[in-house]
Amino acid sequence: MAELAAMTILKYAEKQQRCNEPVRKIGLDVDQLKQLNAPDGKSLGDHVALMVGTLGENATLRRAMVLTAAPNLYLTAYAHPSGQQKNNVLLGKIGGIVALRQSTRKDVNLSDVGKNICQHVVGMNPKKVGSVIDEPSINPEEESCLIYQDYLLDESLQVKDFLEENGVEVVDFCNR
Repeated sequence: MAELAAMTILKYAEKQQRCNEPVRKIGLDVDQLKQLNAPDGKSLGDHVALMVGTLGENATLRRAMVLTAAPNLYLTAYAHPSGQQKNNVLLGKIGGIVALRQSTRKDVNLSDVGKNICQHVVGMNPKKVGSVIDEPSINPEEESCLIYQDYLLDESLQVKDFLEENGVEVVDFCNR
């Protein structure tokens, strides 16, 4: 079901009008998801109902978010727990997607850097990327800007320090 939903949502996103923004977010709620037609012509709502009838367990598709990015950006994703992957679909209860731009030519593995930032986004739930014009929160526990948060995988650094070390910047993200 996860693979069918992901492929159906991606087909829907491909049909949407292109924009000139570096990152475009397309959000779908439960009602929109139910109405999307899968490749076999049945709606995702019908597929979910059939799955519930077969398994005898309740299930819903609550929301979806698709990010499209300009060619000079790198998209990476992470799902928790475990980030298992099946047929190019990450499986987990919560997840995140991050759009990165290499700001300084450095020999880094963007896949690893992106995954680490995604783990941070999923774990720390920032509200926005933030910029130098944003003031850091007085209480680090209440920090909502990604760049000013203590880095989840090395709390001796802030996220902005980790990004600078690796020569990348976060253009945008989504989580949950």
